[in-house]
Amino acid sequence: MASDLEDQFQGQLKMITKALRQKDTHDNADNVQRMVICSNRYKSDWHMEQLRCQELNDEIQQLKERLNQVNKMSKMDQATIAELRTVIESAWMQKDAAQTREQTAQDEMLKMREKMDTLEQMVEHLSDKRSGLQR
Repeated sequence: MASDLEDQFQGQLKMITKALRQKDTHDNADNVQRMVICSNRYKSDWHMEQLRCQELNDEIQQLKERLNQVNKMSKMDQATIAELRTVIESAWMQKDAAQTREQTAQDEMLKMREKMDTLEQMVEHLSDKRSGLQR
């Protein structure tokens, strides 16, 4: 519709320019011709700006889609980080529990060694007593 209107306008301008030239008003015809040239230049610039606007809108849309993808990836990364944090905390708890068990086992071994030393001393003492009695 806008194109039809422009075509009609251009056609009428050409007819007006032709009519003015035939009536010997060349100055007016030249002015109209200059207006037609400027009008065409503005029309061309306007179309170029429309194309540029469309390109920018397309680029904005692509950037919005990319931003949405990045946000989704970020949320997935946050979920992965939370999951890994849970796994690491669990591993630390298991390590602490293992250290506690190891320390308890070492304490028990120390007690058993002390008890064994005491028993060895007692056996040695009794053995010495028995030897002294048998002589």
